[in-house]
Amino acid sequence: MRKKPHICLVSHFLSGKHGGHSTTQAELLAEHFCRDGYNITCVSTRNSRICRFADVLYTILRLRHQIDVVIVEVYSGPSFVVADLAGWLAKLVNIPSVFVLHGGNLPEHALRYPKWTRRVFNRARIITAPSQFLATAMSGKGVRVRIIPNVLNEFPPIMNPQRSKVPQLLWMRSFHGIYDPLTAVKVFSHVKKSYLNATFVMAGSDKGLEEATREYAATLGLTDSISFPGFLDPVGKAREFSNADVYINTNIIDNSPVSVIEAWSYGLPVVTTNVGGIPYMVNDGVNVLLAESGDAQGIAAKVVNIIESPELARSLSRNGREAARKSTWENVRPLWERVFEETRSRPAASQIRQSA
Repeated sequence: MRKKPHICLVSHFLSGKHGGHSTTQAELLAEHFCRDGYNITCVSTRNSRICRFADVLYTILRLRHQIDVVIVEVYSGPSFVVADLAGWLAKLVNIPSVFVLHGGNLPEHALRYPKWTRRVFNRARIITAPSQFLATAMSGKGVRVRIIPNVLNEFPPIMNPQRSKVPQLLWMRSFHGIYDPLTAVKVFSHVKKSYLNATFVMAGSDKGLEEATREYAATLGLTDSISFPGFLDPVGKAREFSNADVYINTNIIDNSPVSVIEAWSYGLPVVTTNVGGIPYMVNDGVNVLLAESGDAQGIAAKVVNIIESPELARSLSRNGREAARKSTWENVRPLWERVFEETRSRPAASQIRQSA
């Protein structure tokens, strides 16, 4: 058996060092790889962008004779510079790199900066993405992408399918504009018209809109019905997923939200907006109910439909759990093992088709 490669994971590793940060896919991958006996180097825990850039470059250069493959999480905007620098240095010191594409705005970034994107992506030995959405969007720009699903930390045992008689909704994202928490409050206000005793949990770290969300809830007379537990650790997340009846996702931009996969894994029926990569990862009416972004009344109608239709709720719950199984480590690990085998044997090649 071949020796397992020494992997350098390049991403934001902030959840352990800085409180209130969600665990990233890179952190979950690192945990799974470590459990399987891989030698893992993670970079960076630095909060400052400049310090993070320097830390990434220094780590790759310092360990260039030990690292076998560099995995880089790629985001649009200023964070794209990390992929640029990490891919450049890895190629310079002859270490194969694998890019993992994230973020619903990445196709727009590629359209806005085609030459920059082309130059950076051509440095990667293999490019992956967690969703068909990104794979399709980037393929249209000539980029070869293979799909490796986002991975769950764990797959929980089946919860009690009997939900409470007092409907409880759950929303769990950061309080940021792209997650549209104000629409979530408005959704709940519509649900309350049908279920006066309904409750709502809005969990997540504050990215600038928590106070405005609380104030909006107060203006609608919902203060006593909505709780704001803040950022949740794994135990807190498990508790809220287990207690809820319906998970709502009100994003206006998204790629392949892990929160939806987590809700599925707990057997929780999901109502989500029809944006970005979400239609590529779900099956409307089978494992979720889709609604238009910003349509609070439409989202609420879907929620009420689930509450009033036990058979629909059970069907969404059952099918959602089956969809979530694709993201278990048992199913994701062989895909990464194949990548590592190819980085050993496959020569470097352009990831951009010549016709692009």
